[in-house]
Amino acid sequence: MNEKVQQISKTVRGFVAEVGAEFQRTTWPDRRELVQSTIVVMVFIVLLSFSVLVCDKVIQFMLHVIHA
Repeated sequence: MNEKVQQISKTVRGFVAEVGAEFQRTTWPDRRELVQSTIVVMVFIVLLSFSVLVCDKVIQFMLHVIHA
């Protein structure tokens, strides 16, 4: 049982070390790039919401015509 705990502990430490190494290699965006990306995402969400609204209204109208 003790050997199993040591093996798990060794595996976890190795994983944490690899995560730390990968975290150091990560390049983070600067403020300007982050703001630009956020604006792009927000515009995309608005456009997607509008297209879903239009599709919903068209389907709603078609169902109303069929059932009227």
